[in-house]
Amino acid sequence: MAVSWPTGAASDDIVIKIAEISAATLPTGSIAVNVTAFMRDTLAAVTSVDQVVDVQFPNAPASASPETSANGNVWSSIPQLSTFSLPDGQQEGWFRDSDGTVHVLTRQLGFYALVFHGTAAKLAMQVITARRLWIHDRQFVAVRMALTAPARVTGSFVGPGGVTVPGQTVKTPTRRAGITILRMPMHVTKAGTYVLHMHADGVGQTLDRTVTIHFSMQRPTSPLWQTVRPLTVVVIHGANVGPSRLSGSLGHGYRIDTLADAALYTALDPIVETAGAAVVVDLATVPMKSLSGLHALLPEVKIIGLTNSKALAKHARWLGVSAVLGKSASAAKIAATVKSLLHPKR
Repeated sequence: MAVSWPTGAASDDIVIKIAEISAATLPTGSIAVNVTAFMRDTLAAVTSVDQVVDVQFPNAPASASPETSANGNVWSSIPQLSTFSLPDGQQEGWFRDSDGTVHVLTRQLGFYALVFHGTAAKLAMQVITARRLWIHDRQFVAVRMALTAPARVTGSFVGPGGVTVPGQTVKTPTRRAGITILRMPMHVTKAGTYVLHMHADGVGQTLDRTVTIHFSMQRPTSPLWQTVRPLTVVVIHGANVGPSRLSGSLGHGYRIDTLADAALYTALDPIVETAGAAVVVDLATVPMKSLSGLHALLPEVKIIGLTNSKALAKHARWLGVSAVLGKSASAAKIAATVKSLLHPKR
């Protein structure tokens, strides 16, 4: 668990405490915490703030949702938000990002819990990684793993000729159900086609998954590996972009897929030939960590961010966002940016 406390939420220094508690009234496996704060100088308790506090539950299974309580005994549900933004006048809400983190956005502190609504009887694992990568100047290979039940996971890379790459392996302790992005140190040194073998063992079940990656020595000239047309451009909820206007500006060679940030990798999974090639997102409506994770996992996906903040634009570019436009950018300008990123001049 973690809490993000905004700059300026209090005029003096404060101390935030996150204490995990036992909540007998919640289903087995649920995670409950008491989030409190006090002034460093006066020790006076802080119970509410003028800005939004982000209480985070990482790697949350799809079936889990957050609840709140005034006393740690009686719990109630929290309304879900469509974007990573709490509307004015609303005390709290929750948002699930593409990394599987559940964010409780609140203007008051207290008891919060991630409630597990039953344990999956069947172990399932989804593995996502890039379809192709380049060796030069690369320090790691990122792999996104989603489990439906607790399991121990091992993995290895097998290269041309059936040879396992020394050191290019992963071994995890038993992990909770949910999503994890693994960064495996880069030990592949020769170009070729490699197969990542992943094995999961948990809840009395085992399963295996494989993913194929083509490694080249240098970064490909074109970011496009997709051979199927039209190309998919993903627009994340919260971006003030008219899908029909953007589609008209892009033309027949493109299609628009509008969806929530939590469903982002459904449209970007490289195992599908029509996986998205570009993403358009309002930078104020998704966590920056999500965009950083996306760039690390799928470095060829082009991310077009919308914001009027120069500081946020600079930070986004540093995280790997390909281009930043103003929030009032026209559909024609966004379309031109998408085309220039996907079809760079040589």
